[in-house]
Amino acid sequence: MNKAFTNITVAHMADYGSPYGGNFIVSLIHLYQECQKHNVRMVFIFPERARVRPWCQALIKDGYRIYFLPESKKLLSKILLVSRIASEEDVRILHTHFSAFDVLAWLVGVAMRLRLKKIIVIWHEHSDWPMRMNLLRVLKVFIKYRCMGASVFSISVGDHLRERVKKSGVPSTRAITVGNGIDLKRAVEKSRLRAEVLDLLNISSDKTVLLMFGWSPAIKGVDVALGAVLETRTRSQDQDIVLVIVGREVLHQYVQEYFHGDIPEWVRIIPPTELPADYYQCADVFISPSRNEGFSYSVCEAMVNECPVIVSDIPGLSWTRSFRGVKAFSSEDSRSLSDTIVGVLSLSKEERVQLVSDNKNAVTSKYDVAGWSESIVNAYQQWMRLSAG
Repeated sequence: MNKAFTNITVAHMADYGSPYGGNFIVSLIHLYQECQKHNVRMVFIFPERARVRPWCQALIKDGYRIYFLPESKKLLSKILLVSRIASEEDVRILHTHFSAFDVLAWLVGVAMRLRLKKIIVIWHEHSDWPMRMNLLRVLKVFIKYRCMGASVFSISVGDHLRERVKKSGVPSTRAITVGNGIDLKRAVEKSRLRAEVLDLLNISSDKTVLLMFGWSPAIKGVDVALGAVLETRTRSQDQDIVLVIVGREVLHQYVQEYFHGDIPEWVRIIPPTELPADYYQCADVFISPSRNEGFSYSVCEAMVNECPVIVSDIPGLSWTRSFRGVKAFSSEDSRSLSDTIVGVLSLSKEERVQLVSDNKNAVTSKYDVAGWSESIVNAYQQWMRLSAG
């Protein structure tokens, strides 16, 4: 056992306040359990808005140690608050998620060193960088990675992100790739039968259902998908295709504007759910026409649920190229997506069964959350040794 990695505390600072815990919170719970095997404690620091979420209330009820960061506080107050938590909990590793707390964590690390208490700061890169970098964004990246990055460690969910981080200033010995892990049991758990879900969505069983997630419509390529389905319905005279998009009010507004206020009957906008397998079981094809991605939980979940998958050929989805049941199209090209949809829908039943079976087996072997947790702990141990030396 690594003696440096025992009887310490790892603090996870996550700018996460979603109504649903999703696979992210489930992953943290698995990591918590893996850390326990090494006699390592974990605490969580979430923004104040997370306090009222059901997933957060459940964590509190189950005895997890959770702190909340008031979003109205000034930066100095936040530094002092997190530094106090780090001192009281004997935090040796401060692990951030979703970038908003990265600079804060670095400043806390500086403050702790001034108190002669060294902590490791880890920035976890979950999301791809903006497609177009304006001058202000370039300046922020330079200050963050070139000036601060040399003293932090970085975990990226994709190789393309790791390369950007390294080029921007994080030493190569401090930057690794760990793809997201999927809770395979949760991914296939359903609360309703397929017929019940279709009935709730007002979709008859003879329709062809295309499913996608559109929480951020422009990034997720909702316009590309809408254009592709319009193209497919027109070219093939197939009026039985329904596009189901998961999202919230911003998605509804986006689709309304796309159709100038008159959303057609072949589009369904539905809310997120804690058990997405309810939706996957209804899908004939899952599509991910994203313009950029870090690492897509939904693509993995769709494959585990035996859906044929179509993705845009962007760096963040390059890991899917080895999966036989995943077809790629030219990013931002609705016609290319339409061609790919037609091709997938024309597969024979035998071809479809074989491809989705290959997908499921591959995801199960490569992206199980148990393996992800072990990889994160291995990184902790390696970096603790490096810092001790």
